[in-house]
This record gives sequence, structure tokens and C-alpha cells, in this order.
Amino acid sequence: MLELKADGAALSGTMSGNMGAVAIENGSVAGNGVKWSAKVTSPMPITLEFDGKVEGDALAGNVKLGAFGTSTFSGTRA
Repeated sequence: MLELKADGAALSGTMSGNMGAVAIENGSVAGNGVKWSAKVTSPMPITLEFDGKVEGDALAGNVKLGAFGTSTFSGTRA
């Protein structure tokens, strides 16, 4: 689950799943673009860097997976 809160150009929130919850860091909002990072520790320590766009109730973009390359992510507001 992803919970985001925008306050002007600042973005905060949490990401949670089977491995626990982490706070998002370095969050920012510019127009319909959002960026943030999250440090996860399980199954191994890595910093994930997200860069996405909000379109209505949908969020989609790319996530850098440290040394493991880049992937995509998407979701819809609950």
C-alpha cells in the first residue's frame, strides 16, 4: 500500500507491504509529476527511487532499483 500526502511542492507518506512499512523520503511534487525515494531493508538493503505521474485517480511511472536497473510501477487510488 502506498499512502502519499502533498503539501505544496513537498510529498510525504509511507509504503507498506508484506515486509513492513517505510517512510518515503525526498518527496516532491511538480505539476502532475511526483518523485520520492524509499530505503528498504528486506530482503536486502536498497534505496528505491520513484518518478511518476498522477492522472486522475491513477499513478504510474518508473522506479530505479539501485544496481538492479529500472522497473515500472502503477496503481489506482482506493
